[in-house]
Order: sequence, then C-alpha cells, then structure tokens
Amino acid sequence: MNDNIKKYKCRFCNSDAKYIETIKNKERGDMLINCGICGRYKYNHSMDLNKYTDEIAFYLYHNGVHCQENDIHNKATLNDKYAEYIWIDNKPHYYKDGIHFRDVSLNEIIAFNNINLEEMVLLILQNISSKSKYRGDTVSYNYEELASLYFAKRTISDENSGEIINKQIEYIAKYLISMGYVEFSKTSDPLSQYRQVILTFNGWKLVEKNNYDSSKSKDVFIAMSYDESLADTERTIRDVLIKLHYNPIVMKDVQHNHQIVPEMLYQIRKAKFVIADFTLQNNGAYYEAGYALGQNKEVIHLCREDELSNENSKLHFDIAQVNTIIWKDYKDLKEKLTNRIEATIT
Repeated sequence: MNDNIKKYKCRFCNSDAKYIETIKNKERGDMLINCGICGRYKYNHSMDLNKYTDEIAFYLYHNGVHCQENDIHNKATLNDKYAEYIWIDNKPHYYKDGIHFRDVSLNEIIAFNNINLEEMVLLILQNISSKSKYRGDTVSYNYEELASLYFAKRTISDENSGEIINKQIEYIAKYLISMGYVEFSKTSDPLSQYRQVILTFNGWKLVEKNNYDSSKSKDVFIAMSYDESLADTERTIRDVLIKLHYNPIVMKDVQHNHQIVPEMLYQIRKAKFVIADFTLQNNGAYYEAGYALGQNKEVIHLCREDELSNENSKLHFDIAQVNTIIWKDYKDLKEKLTNRIEATIT
C-alpha cells in the first residue's frame, strides 16, 4: 500500500491529525485517521454523528488506540496485529486490507458516556496514573487534551465557547483538589494552571482500589428481570456458570452498604464478562448490557423464543442485530449457553 499521509482536522476533538489519502473514498468519505488526542480511528460517513461529537471524543480518548503522532501505520504493522484502528460503525469489520479494526457501535459509545461524576473522576485519575512514570511524578497535558480528559464539551454553541470549556475543566479540577486526589503546579496563566498534575497518595489509593485485571476474574454478572417467572431461568444460568467454574453475580443477592447503581456498575467492571437475558424486556438488563459494552466487556445476549413472536416484546432494534442466543427451554438454554461461553470466552 502506498501511504499518502495528509494533514487533517479531527472531526471529534478538532485537533491536528493525519489521514491516509489512499484509503479515502470520496463517495463514502471513509478515512484512516490518526489524531494525537483521539488516537487511530475510522468512521462511516453515512452515520449521523453530529449530535455525538463530544461523546465520541471522550470515548476515543479514554478507550482508543493511541500511538505516536507520525505512526498512522507503516508497512511493518500492516502484516501483524499492531495496525489497529477503532471503526465507529454498526457493522462488524474486524480485518480489511491487512488492518485490524476494533468495531465500536454508536450505542456502545453512548453507554460509555452514561456515567456519573464518581465514575468520571475515576477515569481521569486512572489516566493520570497511567501516564505517571512513578508515584509523585508530574504529568503534563496540552490544552486540547484537557477537554477530553475532563469530559468538557466542545460543541456548546456560544461565542465564548473557549471560556465555557475552561469552566468545565475548572469545575472538575476543583473537585479533584477538594477530595485530595491531585495537586496542580501553580501558575498565573488560567489557561495552563491545570496542565501539570501530580496524583496524591489519596489519588493513588483510589486508583489502586479500582485497578484490577478483570480478564483473570471468575465473576460473571447476570443482567435480567427478577420476575418470579424467570426464577428457573436464573437458576439454569447459574448452574452453567458454576459448572464452568465461574462465580455468578446477581445484583439482588449482593451484600453492600452503598447506593444500588454505583455498586452495580462496580460489579460489572470487575466481572470477566456479562450475561444479559432480555426475556420480559427488562430495561435494567438493557442498561447493564450497554454499560458493560462501554467497559469493553464481552456480553452474551439471551432471549426466550416465545418473546420474539410478540410484537410488544421483540428485541429492541439497538441489539436486534447482535448474535443473540434464542432458547426454547431450560435444556436448550443450558446447552447453547455452555457452547457459547466455551467458544468465545477465554
């Protein structure tokens, strides 16, 4: 491939970026892009992304494929798995033209952004810790990075949009200081006062408390309706997991002293993967599955067959295209779920 790399303005964070001209399709508008803030990505022009510019920028910054600015890709990486890009689309692509794509749907991006302040703070602190060479190290960010780091919306229509971005950054930064999580280098320049940051002892404690390798976890979160009619369904799913040496986590059985939603999200984050049964169309199962996808978790979708014959209980269009296990009875559920876990979960 003859790489003709050109300058480009990132559509999502508006930073200087680069794209490969030979990949550009004038009719479709597809390009391979490397942005210093958002990382390497490709998007499908047919999708209406204008309403989600900020959400995509936040997702790409915190979950994207990042590399050196000039390393959009080269011939060496085209022949191995390191030429990776995020493809924002609603269809699976995986590999194309020797390049590996990590498919991310718009629904996953929206789910990732559906977080509360505490989760946002944790992501910020985790980012600072990942860039720290040692405890006590000062980490520097450029101004463009700060907006994505602090989830500051850039698309607010206002003649003083720069000032509004600053206010959003300052709002979160002051909270981090008040909680004793960070210290900032003192400066008289209001535009740069939050660019150099040190993670404090309390900040490191919070990060390390939440830093775990869920790939080694034996916990599996089960998202489903707790209606009594599905008690045997839950029991069957539990039996499958236990037989495969996993620990089933059902929220109604978790002992805790916190509010239910933060604890639920914590349980999902520490799970190896999630099983979501959409029988009876429980809204909570949709939310929990979406959040898990936003956390890059494998999610196995289930639904009882008779549900699909009812116009009012069909799978929501957002997940109708996902490879869902449709089960007839408990024996069928047990067999299909066992096979799916053994085939897709490592």
